[in-house]
Amino acid sequence: MDYDCDSNKEAFNESSDQRYLNTRHHWIVWSTGHYTNIEFARLNVDSEVTWATPDSSQQGIDLYDLYKINFTWPIIATPAGHWDRKNGLVYNVTRFKYLRRNNLHHLNFDTAIVVFNHSMVVDNIHEHLITHEESNFTTRMTKASYAQLLMLSEIFNFTMTLLLTDSSNFGPFENGSFQGQIGMLQRNEAKLSPSPLLFYRARDVAADFVSAIWYFDTAAMFRHPKVSAVGNALLQPFTVLVWMCVLGTWLLVLLTLKTSAWLESTYSDESTVESSWSATMLATVGAVSEQGSEMESKWVTFRIVLLFTMVQVVLLNNYYGGGIVSSLLTEPPKTIRTIQNLIDCNLQVGYEDTNYNRGFFQQTTDPLVHILYKKKIFPPTESYPSAYRVDIGVKKMKDEPFVFQIEQIQAYPHIDRTFTDSEKCALTEIPLFTSMVGPVFALVQKGSPYKHILAYGFQKVRERGLMKYKWQEWQPPKPRCLLTRDVVSVEIN
Repeated sequence: MDYDCDSNKEAFNESSDQRYLNTRHHWIVWSTGHYTNIEFARLNVDSEVTWATPDSSQQGIDLYDLYKINFTWPIIATPAGHWDRKNGLVYNVTRFKYLRRNNLHHLNFDTAIVVFNHSMVVDNIHEHLITHEESNFTTRMTKASYAQLLMLSEIFNFTMTLLLTDSSNFGPFENGSFQGQIGMLQRNEAKLSPSPLLFYRARDVAADFVSAIWYFDTAAMFRHPKVSAVGNALLQPFTVLVWMCVLGTWLLVLLTLKTSAWLESTYSDESTVESSWSATMLATVGAVSEQGSEMESKWVTFRIVLLFTMVQVVLLNNYYGGGIVSSLLTEPPKTIRTIQNLIDCNLQVGYEDTNYNRGFFQQTTDPLVHILYKKKIFPPTESYPSAYRVDIGVKKMKDEPFVFQIEQIQAYPHIDRTFTDSEKCALTEIPLFTSMVGPVFALVQKGSPYKHILAYGFQKVRERGLMKYKWQEWQPPKPRCLLTRDVVSVEIN
């Protein structure tokens, strides 16, 4: 573009007002004047504007890479190269853009931090966000994300003013506006937010998602009740089909022995074998119970059948005894595994008192979750839903038959401190909102010029392993079941 042309100058000024001097549009502007002539232009850190002007000898052209830290700050010009007829184009800008522009000169960002309890007095928000002390003020997810943003502030040399908001982001309203951190970004009350959110199309219209910085997951947690002994425990080692085959085999043995004994006693004059049903029944029972038989037959048929029965019983006893022993040593089965099981069981159900949990129950399309909510969480007979703070909900899990819907990492520290080993081993988790979990993203204003530099910073943190380090620091592991022991075979010479 020839900036000295009046029509081009007007087009450039209009493009500046429309914020087209950004990373999506690359500009080469020719002018005989100095680049300070466009000091008014709405350049920013993501701008791709090259200023071309004659050099001092008037025989070549000097190129300058122009950008600003902020729309209202002075232009920063970096010599980008030179052109003349003898040497042609010599372009010196070879490094990645945000490696060259990695100093934001203490630019201050108004930063939205999501909290759950506005009535809680916190003297120093920054100190609270970097401490591991448990509270009901905000989540570990926000603290871990803020820790990553602090690393970016050191890399790019910017500062933050922390502003508090709630987590009501399940909009939008009819006019397209949101509450929570998205609402603050829409109203220009904040420039970015490290309190991450799941990606929804409705949210993408109102704010830009920068980079995935956390994995959000929730589940319904409870102590699985002990399974009482069942009446057919002695029949469990074998399936019904196996038992039917075994009984059929024994019945066939009984009939074969009876037929063989009758034929021998009828057609053999020297036979002393008794062919009555009672004697045959006793012989069969003796063989099945590995006690032998008093019936003495000289016929090979009788002896083969009796031998077959005893061999079969020895094999059955081995497998049956092994099945009984293994059933006593293995962990009791957990019968509550699905949402339908939660609906049918006698456990009470509640959820962590947060806006996103309320939004999940309102927005889910799973009919079973709706039934669970209406039957056990907010039945028509109650005035309020069963919503509790983390510490209260975990205590109810310990003391009562209670199911608590929560982000697991919020509950793990409380469980680890208060539950016994047997209670930790009984801990069970059932996901209720499988479509509402996944990676969550830091946010900036829609069309923000700082989106790409922050995305580059988060990627840099991820590649160097610092993001994983912060995850491990802020994600407590699931409480271990110490009653379970691995059996290790040891060879003794």
